[in-house]
Amino acid sequence: MGEPDVRYILVDLGPIPNEQLSAFPPLRAGLLALKYSHQDGDAEAVLVQAFTDARDAPSLFKMLVVYATTVYASVNPVLLRRAIHKVRPEWEDEMLSIAAKEWMAEGAAKGRAEGKAEMLLRQLRRRFHTVPSELETRVRKADDAQLDEWSDRFVDAKTLRALRCFTWVAGVLACRRSGRLSPSGCGLIGSPVPLLWQPG
Repeated sequence: MGEPDVRYILVDLGPIPNEQLSAFPPLRAGLLALKYSHQDGDAEAVLVQAFTDARDAPSLFKMLVVYATTVYASVNPVLLRRAIHKVRPEWEDEMLSIAAKEWMAEGAAKGRAEGKAEMLLRQLRRRFHTVPSELETRVRKADDAQLDEWSDRFVDAKTLRALRCFTWVAGVLACRRSGRLSPSGCGLIGSPVPLLWQPG
């Protein structure tokens, strides 16, 4: 049995004018949201246009609200309320409730990660007395899953050097298992496992 034959088309939405993304309004709404997810632009105008295209599809409208609250950095409750009100004022309370749940979940996850980062740094300082600034920065920027992994690694490390080597070896082994080690076997092509502190 051979490899599955999976083909896909990759399209750069950037140069396509918004109105030409699709003739089918629900599809155009989704493509519009994707197009501006990592581009500068007037988030409110983009949302009004996407919401207008999804005005007759409540489930799509909800998905757009969730997507906007989790992906668009500039979307806040005031901006979102205005955009919804311009298109479907009768859905305003329901959609803002959905957005509030997303923002609360995101805040809770961020709070958990910050707490775990502080605990890991405290443990590192207690065991090793000092923590290099690059290591502290990396820990503070880590997400919840990374902090769990690093906390597990910390338990077995007797020195900062051992922790550094352990995280490097763990990364190399993970790369080798996933086939992401360079052909020479000497360098990483990319690490699927975030390393706490790479050897210098």
